[in-house]
Amino acid sequence: MNILPILNGLDGGFKMNVIDTEQYSWFLLRDKDNLYLDVNCENGFMGYTYAIKLGEKEKKEYAQNGHNYINTLANDINSSVPIAKDSLSIYKGRSVSKEINQLILETIIQWNTEKDTIS
Repeated sequence: MNILPILNGLDGGFKMNVIDTEQYSWFLLRDKDNLYLDVNCENGFMGYTYAIKLGEKEKKEYAQNGHNYINTLANDINSSVPIAKDSLSIYKGRSVSKEINQLILETIIQWNTEKDTIS
């Protein structure tokens, strides 16, 4: 189900946007006051994405240190392997819901399409 048209302005102004990115590494997205980080992770031969909603402390760090902070956070998430069964990652269990994950994916696809159209 494509939920982006439903949530992208038709429900009173909700609109998720890509606000920063590091090629092949991560996307930072904003929806109202929420920030989401979608990280391209790898563990040996397996690749996966892991998206979290930034907490207040993380949002303050981003406000102070910008892109460099998100790079560090994305690297921390990737190296901690939060999806592993025996992982002690502080990010384990912070993955966003399936609905938010779907919205993130659709927003990134739309952003890539618009970026390619402009280029």
